Amino acid sequence: MKTKTRSTLIINFKKSKIPIILIAIIAMILTSCNQTQSYDTAKIKAEVLETVYAHNRAWAELEDINEQKKYVHENIVFISPPYKKPITGKEEYLNSYQKDWMDHATVHHFNELDPDVKLYCNGLFAIVTFEIDMAFDLDDTKVPEWHGYDKMTLVKENGKWLITSDMYAQQVNESDQ
Repeated sequence: MKTKTRSTLIINFKKSKIPIILIAIIAMILTSCNQTQSYDTAKIKAEVLETVYAHNRAWAELEDINEQKKYVHENIVFISPPYKKPITGKEEYLNSYQKDWMDHATVHHFNELDPDVKLYCNGLFAIVTFEIDMAFDLDDTKVPEWHGYDKMTLVKENGKWLITSDMYAQQVNESDQ
């Protein structure tokens, strides 16, 4: 039985089409988010914000989990106070909204203030941040003023923007620190 030496393996590797394929795959990966294709930034940002607003309207105003799920990616990651552990996956995300929020809360108003959209990967990935101003009742507790911040990431798949992560936090006053 003839054993192959390292140099024989390298020569055989060089003769095969594998290096060309590997180089092509690596090149596609490295350039997929760095290409400088032109795209309509204002239009894309508007589409992203439409998705965020529709998602927020679904849970805050309509209290409609079926409407909300239209805007959520299958692999969403959600982090919310009290930050016990991330909620992962669409099913767990929607179940937590239903169980922890919709079954206990009534929103009186919800406003997204000063939204900011950053686009990446040729306009196919977005990070959205905004301030939250809301009032709600949670079981027997009235919360007339709640201020915080939200950060969502979205990806465009099959022509549709979907939320891939969501993390919010309550605003802390300097006097509370």
